[in-house]
Amino acid sequence: MIRRAFPDLTQLKAYIQKATSYGKGWPSVVLHTEAQGIYRPNIQGTFSLFTNLSGESHCRVDGKTWVVPEDCFFLSNQTQTYTLEIEASAETFNIHFGRELLQTAYASLISTPKQLLENPVGNGTFDFHNQLYYKDTTLQQLLQNFAAYSQTTFHNLPAEITVSPASLYFEEQLYTILLHLLQLKSEIHDNIDHLPSLKKATQQEIYRQLSRAMDYMYTHYQTSISLEALAQEACLSKFYYLRLFKLFYGLTPHQRIMQLRIEKAKELLKKTTLTITEIAYQVGFEYLSSLSRLFNKMVGVSPQKYRSS
Repeated sequence: MIRRAFPDLTQLKAYIQKATSYGKGWPSVVLHTEAQGIYRPNIQGTFSLFTNLSGESHCRVDGKTWVVPEDCFFLSNQTQTYTLEIEASAETFNIHFGRELLQTAYASLISTPKQLLENPVGNGTFDFHNQLYYKDTTLQQLLQNFAAYSQTTFHNLPAEITVSPASLYFEEQLYTILLHLLQLKSEIHDNIDHLPSLKKATQQEIYRQLSRAMDYMYTHYQTSISLEALAQEACLSKFYYLRLFKLFYGLTPHQRIMQLRIEKAKELLKKTTLTITEIAYQVGFEYLSSLSRLFNKMVGVSPQKYRSS
């Protein structure tokens, strides 16, 4: 279903308790709404993707809070309790994947045809590290298409109405997003295997430390970030952090920050009427010439030509 407003908190918790007691769990729900002043504490959730088409939200899981900017998304797992807060106005597009969908989708993604015939439901789970994930081009497009479908199909309905859309498109989109997330998870695990350690647990801990610094980078890439600050976030020595970062991500922290700035500049050039000078300042460049040189190098054209193309 698609909801265009946050449900009443008391009713939501009562529904979750009832559904859990009967062994049903969450249905699949997309929450697409503009909201502010929202506080949803201690929700016993399902596997959920939190993101915003504009603005930012705060997600808290296991005692830690993440600020979720519009360039990123955050994942909480089926067994976790989350708290969601939206202070200033934001257009949120949160996806809560239903238990039945998760079970059948996971089975279809990892099983052979023979295994599916014997057990079409499956017993696997989608478990991810709690961290900020950057919206790559593919996921960005999937979410934009899904949001456009939600907006154009149901824009005339009152905000308090819950909509059960045609199941074919709705479930296809959820399945495609899950597939993309599973591919992302596979890539992360491949990179973890390349980290220098004989023990899997140590590799996982190194990845968590790198992820903490990456969360900081995603939130502050438009500011001046020092290597010391990133290493401190990762709880690693400065040059050991630098070595591990390049092993895992294939580039240096500075290169990744410049990449993030150019990606954001491209988005602003296409979606806003800000001047190129204003965009340069907004993404973290002190001078327009700095943006122009790097943009030409990474994109192959000037910001002006990119905007007009």
